[in-house]
Amino acid sequence: MKDRLGIIVAIYAALLSTFCVGWIVWTQSGRKEFACEKATIQALTVRELAVKDGGKDLMFLGKSRVTGGGGFALMNKDGAECVLASDGALALLGTDADAETKALLGLHGWSLILGATRDGATVAMKGDKDYEVVLESGKTSDDPLAIRGGRINLSSAGQSAKVDSSGVQEAPRRNW
Repeated sequence: MKDRLGIIVAIYAALLSTFCVGWIVWTQSGRKEFACEKATIQALTVRELAVKDGGKDLMFLGKSRVTGGGGFALMNKDGAECVLASDGALALLGTDADAETKALLGLHGWSLILGATRDGATVAMKGDKDYEVVLESGKTSDDPLAIRGGRINLSSAGQSAKVDSSGVQEAPRRNW
């Protein structure tokens, strides 16, 4: 009697589990979107991963159109690529003057800044106290004369110097 009861329970359990799996497959088939608050994933294999907002791409992770290897791209509000990382290279491209100014002002005081505008690029490395190294090319946001060129500013606690095509000169501290 106990053997028959066990067999009947096993048959009902198999039918119930088959029904549950079928229900899950039926309700989830054809789904192209997945939304959740938190997910813990042990392994994930995807060809590409994109973050979109309102139909616009904000971030893309997949095959690089530049190198053909793996790539990571960030887009601006208009969908143009402004940051690209692939095969050992990091490229920044400024695309919106207002966004560039707002970003550089918002990063004031950070230890490492890589900034790119349509008119130039800046790399600023700041240490403790007043030690800093700033590499600039082209026209920067702190260039009132809009002079194009390249320069390196070196600052220590009491001194600041500028290196450009005219040589090494004492220079005022950059306004960061």
